[in-house]
Amino acid sequence: MGYDCYITLQTSTPDAAVGHAILDLLEVDEEWGVFPVSEVGDDYLYCQWEGRNRDEDMVRALLEPTALHHAITFEVSYSSDYDTGMRFFVGTDAERLNTVHSLDGMVAAFHDLLAQPPATLRILLQHPLRRAEFETLIDQLREWLTTTGGTSS
Repeated sequence: MGYDCYITLQTSTPDAAVGHAILDLLEVDEEWGVFPVSEVGDDYLYCQWEGRNRDEDMVRALLEPTALHHAITFEVSYSSDYDTGMRFFVGTDAERLNTVHSLDGMVAAFHDLLAQPPATLRILLQHPLRRAEFETLIDQLREWLTTTGGTSS
């Protein structure tokens, strides 16, 4: 028994020859096999894969050697029977891009939270543990912004 997963990969490449080389390298790996949808342009590679039993960590492990070898970063869209709409990066600039993606998600969550009526926020933050966790996160974010040159009011 297993689960289905759907993966879309895209990356910038210096030229089409490098894009074809990357695709060939991925497809020769028996863990991947053939990508049924793929497109190589002058400066990009795009491909889709559908299969079974590939979680996020396995996808990272399979892509990392190719990404580092070619000094590229893959943008990965991933969904499975258990996860939907995941997006992450693998390769040379992955740490920075994953951080930016997480920060964007956090900003969106704060906007959603602050859009709630004040009474709802009070109810949510009445629980002492929840309030303490929230205050700790806010303090850590304020400290980080201050130590990295950001401003806090």
